[in-house]
Amino acid sequence: MPRPSALRSKPWYVVFSKPRQEQRALEQLVRQEYEVYLPMLTQWQRKSGNWLSRTAPMFPRYLFLRPTRAEQSIGPVRSTFGVSNLVRFGVEMARVRPSLISAIHQLEVEQAQRHAEPPGSQLKPGTRVQVEEGPFAGLAGVVKASAQQRVIILLEILGKEARVKLEAGAVRAA
Repeated sequence: MPRPSALRSKPWYVVFSKPRQEQRALEQLVRQEYEVYLPMLTQWQRKSGNWLSRTAPMFPRYLFLRPTRAEQSIGPVRSTFGVSNLVRFGVEMARVRPSLISAIHQLEVEQAQRHAEPPGSQLKPGTRVQVEEGPFAGLAGVVKASAQQRVIILLEILGKEARVKLEAGAVRAA
């Protein structure tokens, strides 16, 4: 159902959830017919030598919501399961412009695309990479060999080419 343009330009309110209950709050608020946004991040974790994908809230314990109808009150939000309260500055409720929500959504999409594959899976010999972690952070190099968890890259250090073995998650394709 399309919403009137005046409603789409309305600001979003900031909801503070109970610890680790963002998803429960989201489900309950959607059930009450609010428009709710919970930005998520994709993270890769190694468990027993394998990479596992996990999504987690971008801002732990924070969600954004706005009414879907002009006459809809935000009063019931405070007593919703999973919600601790609405964020306030004194007596004024925290509001976020729709343009900021759009920017956060764009960041979420870009981050999900960058982390679509496990670390190191796209690192083939000859790939130019940037070191992101460790003592060589900030240096660029070329992949010489890669395995599931490690990668050997060639770095130019002090005018000489040096082979460096790193965790696959410490580098990203340039």
